Amino acid sequence: MIKIDYLILTHPDNDHIGGVSTIVEHFEVSHVIMPYYGKDHTNLVNVTEELIATGSSITYPSRPRNFRLGAL
Repeated sequence: MIKIDYLILTHPDNDHIGGVSTIVEHFEVSHVIMPYYGKDHTNLVNVTEELIATGSSITYPSRPRNFRLGAL
């Protein structure tokens, strides 16, 4: 299976996270960076549950939304 090191999700609208199910079905996703969304959002709940079930680690960037990837 092909591995994706980082999958970045910008926001929970279906046109941005609607394909995540297909991605995690066909690829091994190691890390996911996605926004913390303070209100209920069905798409985001479903995607989060799928990612947890596949063992992907999830990072929620803090404000001011700065983070580092790898050894940079």
